[in-house]
Amino acid sequence: MIRSSLIVVGVLSLMPGWLQAAPVEVISQSELEKRVSRLERMLENPVLLQLSQRLAEQQKEIQSMQDRIDRLTFRLRQTQQQTQQQIIALQERVAALEARLKNSPPVHETVPTPDETTAHPASSAQGVSSSRGGATSGDMAAQRQAYDAAMALLRKGKYQQAVQAFDAFLQRYPHSSLAPNAAYWAGEAYMVLLDFRSALARFERVVKAYPKSGKYYDSLYRSTEALYKLGQRKEAVARLQQLIKDQNAPDKLKKRAQALLEKWRGKTS
Repeated sequence: MIRSSLIVVGVLSLMPGWLQAAPVEVISQSELEKRVSRLERMLENPVLLQLSQRLAEQQKEIQSMQDRIDRLTFRLRQTQQQTQQQIIALQERVAALEARLKNSPPVHETVPTPDETTAHPASSAQGVSSSRGGATSGDMAAQRQAYDAAMALLRKGKYQQAVQAFDAFLQRYPHSSLAPNAAYWAGEAYMVLLDFRSALARFERVVKAYPKSGKYYDSLYRSTEALYKLGQRKEAVARLQQLIKDQNAPDKLKKRAQALLEKWRGKTS
């Protein structure tokens, strides 16, 4: 009995230290009863429990949607930056085309030379007539009218309509002395439209079909840019080097070709 009393006294003497080391929040009995009652109602009422679970799920969905909005906002900013860069590039192409149009001398109708007619054998009655004795004055007037109409569309910035008009001209008058110019300007319009494959086809048509025309070297130069845009960079560089080494190429164009070649090399270094 005495031993038990001593143990109780010892335990009681240690309790103040325990209480001081681990303070406990004091909650009134009424507040505790309210909490217990609330939990009991939730457990007893499945509707409240479902609402609580649904609320938690909605909070997760809201957080997920916010994360998605943040990602979409970031992508939108990237797209806006890329669009702005494309607009600037397009404006530069339009400005370059307008400069070429401004500096382009007027084209006068002439009878195709023997070299030109040899390079492009006639495939129609009109072509045979042109290669033998030249086009009639009526044909020449019609060609000039069609060509001028296409050029007018190009100068107005109606590039899609212009390429359609130039292509129609080339289909109808493939052996006209205006055909090289029509093919070249169609290629320029396609470059502005970012259709580099179609542009390359028009420039190469001038290079291969009209080697004696005044647009030969311009088309050769522009074809290298179209090739580069299409990812065919080795061929573009090789063709540009060929142009630079060509003794008959205009010096001004060779300087532009050399500058473009150095620019490309700077991008790859």
